[in-house]
Amino acid sequence: MNKLTEQAVTGRRINRPSDSPTEIGRAVRLREELANQESFKQNVGWSQSLIGTADTILGEGSNIMKRAHEIAIAMANDTYSASDRQAAALEIDALREELIRIGNSEIGDRFIFAGNAYDSAPFDATGTYSGSTDTPETLIGDDVWVQSGWDGSDIFQSGVDVFQVLDDLSVALNANDSVQIGVLIGDVGAGLDQLIDGHQSVGWAYAKADDYLILSEKMESELTQRLGALVNADSAEVYLNLQEAQSSYEAALQVATSGMNLSLFSQL
Repeated sequence: MNKLTEQAVTGRRINRPSDSPTEIGRAVRLREELANQESFKQNVGWSQSLIGTADTILGEGSNIMKRAHEIAIAMANDTYSASDRQAAALEIDALREELIRIGNSEIGDRFIFAGNAYDSAPFDATGTYSGSTDTPETLIGDDVWVQSGWDGSDIFQSGVDVFQVLDDLSVALNANDSVQIGVLIGDVGAGLDQLIDGHQSVGWAYAKADDYLILSEKMESELTQRLGALVNADSAEVYLNLQEAQSSYEAALQVATSGMNLSLFSQL
């Protein structure tokens, strides 16, 4: 009766290892797996904040290179004067500075495009990369990792060094060299494609993290149900059994009391 009372109060069929040594082991493993899923969800949240920031930033970077490409195409035309090209060079210089700022973007004192060396800004004013070529990853599932940082040199300088290309374009504009500006159109376009590719890879990382967030939530729900079915008591059944136990207990007391009275009477 005491055991049934405890089950009624706690709502659990298993309250201590002695209640069911076999099932308590299963319950412990289920709780451990639930804790793992909670950790995975937290890791996904953290990685998505980084990836989401990188996604926004690379979208801005692509727009910068798109604008530079438009300027290069326009200024290759001989109808523009030297003063027009000098004014365009000033805009290209501003775009280049903005692109370096984007390359040094950070979230929570963590530089996104510095690889594993995320404690320091990866690019200096000249566009020289000082970050790491190794990239950090975050655990988001059972032996499943998602990239949560990027090698800036791979995105901004692999194949085409976008900072150098913009610098070369500025020099050609200031020199009023329409031929060289025309030559650089292809390099600026290649730099734009490079940033678009980097943007796309970040988008895939975000989609992967999102998929595993959904998986963790489903796993958490299933594990919670399995744990509940294992340790939780059926309240209606417990109260019914408790009433039966109480009735049996009261009947036993009455029998015992009657027996004691008869025994005393015989002694008298």
